[in-house]
Amino acid sequence: MKTRLSLLATCAALLCAPLVSVCAAPAPASGEPILIGTIQPMTGPYAAFGVKFYQAYNMAADEINAAGGIKGRPIQIVFEDSQDKLDLAQTAARKLVENPKILALMGGRLSGAGLSIAQIAEREHIPYLVDHPSADIITKSGFQWTFRLNPASSFNSVPLQRFMKEYAKDIKTAALLYENSVYGKGVTEPFKAWLSQNGYQVVVNELYPPLALDYRDLLNKVKAQNPDLLFLASNIPDSALIIRQSRELGLTPKMICGAGAGFSINEFIEQAGDSANTVFSTGPWSGNPKDPTVQALIEKFYKRFGHYPKEHEAEGYSAVYVMADALRRAKSLSRADIHEALAATNLQTPFGPVKFETFEGYTNQNNGLKNGQVVLSQWQNRRLYNVWPTDVAETKPEYPGSYK
Repeated sequence: MKTRLSLLATCAALLCAPLVSVCAAPAPASGEPILIGTIQPMTGPYAAFGVKFYQAYNMAADEINAAGGIKGRPIQIVFEDSQDKLDLAQTAARKLVENPKILALMGGRLSGAGLSIAQIAEREHIPYLVDHPSADIITKSGFQWTFRLNPASSFNSVPLQRFMKEYAKDIKTAALLYENSVYGKGVTEPFKAWLSQNGYQVVVNELYPPLALDYRDLLNKVKAQNPDLLFLASNIPDSALIIRQSRELGLTPKMICGAGAGFSINEFIEQAGDSANTVFSTGPWSGNPKDPTVQALIEKFYKRFGHYPKEHEAEGYSAVYVMADALRRAKSLSRADIHEALAATNLQTPFGPVKFETFEGYTNQNNGLKNGQVVLSQWQNRRLYNVWPTDVAETKPEYPGSYK
């Protein structure tokens, strides 16, 4: 077999010698770019999230273009800034849609923004690929032009639920603090229902306005109840501030767990410091770290940007490849044909398999729960590691956490 492969390689080399232009690696893409629009918070208090998607999108686009692009043309991501404000997200989406050269939309970041973009996409008949907004309603509204590759909010707490049932069996009481937003309610309310259905006692259940300067009053309520679990749905900078202040007040639950978002980005550890040690995060993952494809992504991302990719980067990077795959398969580069190609997606990405399905009230939703694209992770020694389930764990969980 080795002899045959060697012979084939030799023949290929001889054939390529006089025909370098034919047998060489694909030429980099050139010509008029194919434009894909995205709405992200590039400025304001949530700009850290926009930067992550900016890095992930452009790294994927650079790779695709270096390999010949889409039918020889480069793909270009056009950014519009939402500052994670609903009105700005709507304005940005309308601006992109009104440009006939924008063939599809991606992003949104905030769940409320994602819902608004989906409504505009449905009305204007432009395909919209969701890579992070997670509220169930986005893919439970029957939208035909919206496709989501990341898990829905209801899936986020499933790894935590399983961890409590199989590992942290001594947890009996829980306190829930969550921001008053589509995201905060979307991830917390399903978890609250699960707690009640499974015999756990919810001793604190409090919504809060994002970007407050002090959370001590809420945290004192939690401290008075001494819960086994403190569950948080927060964005940065709230997530870091709440953790710092919980330490200051001497909260000592057995487990503190955030719902992705502000608990799964490097800015969390940078702002919370040692207070973040052993804090958990439940929600979308960044791919199976034991997969060579994911290992390669981690290495090249760190080499280029100086930090390890997690859920946001894995989602954004994979979304560009999903879009590129649809563009290649589309009968034409019309919005309608790209929509049809997205609907037929069946692709393996670093984030995992992507196939848009209709099930349990969801429309065009990648089944991240079936695909195992949710994970419980934990900050240990200033790095976020997968700790549950065991088949994708990078290290063992530290439980109870060191919150004293």
